[in-house]
Amino acid sequence: LPAVEIAGAAIQNKARAVALSLVFPGDDANLPGELEALRKLLPVETRVIAGGLATESYKATLQRIGATKTRDLRELYPVLEQLRMPTN
Repeated sequence: LPAVEIAGAAIQNKARAVALSLVFPGDDANLPGELEALRKLLPVETRVIAGGLATESYKATLQRIGATKTRDLRELYPVLEQLRMPTN
């Protein structure tokens, strides 16, 4: 999905995070721009989480947008639990 659609759904549903699975391809020339657009469209407090086989290929972009990278579901669950905790 395009970044604008993902962001629209996240905003409409007041999501605390957007989790992306980057699996294939590892060389999509459009994906870095879409990831950067997604970050700009989302509220600053909405976290971007990325996992999947192709995340290494987009490592620099994910770092630039402040995304949390997870290698597998075992790493994802604690990130989601942290988001469930009330903020002070």
